[in-house]
Amino acid sequence: MVKRIDSSSLRCAIFNLEDAYQNFFSKKNDYPVKESDNYLKIKKKLAGLYSKIKNTRKYYMNEIINKLTKENDIIVSEKLDIKEMSKNHHLSKSILDASFHQICLLLKWKMKHD
Repeated sequence: MVKRIDSSSLRCAIFNLEDAYQNFFSKKNDYPVKESDNYLKIKKKLAGLYSKIKNTRKYYMNEIINKLTKENDIIVSEKLDIKEMSKNHHLSKSILDASFHQICLLLKWKMKHD
């Protein structure tokens, strides 16, 4: 059984991203003019947050996959219909954030090369 991994840094990064979006779109009149200094600052901040989220996801995926491959000799995966699963509005964000396909690809690669 795989132990739960602390995902507080990922949650914090996603919260910061949502906060940045809210600040960016809070007042319609205060939109930064394209290519202005404020626009470029916000764009750079959002790019940094996206990068942080991407790297955190990669780290957690690799950590989970390493644990699975070290503890198990045979791993069976099920093909999931993500499109149907994402119709559940309460879970759709979490399901789409999970990146099941990427996990399966990394698992296949890791099992072949280990």
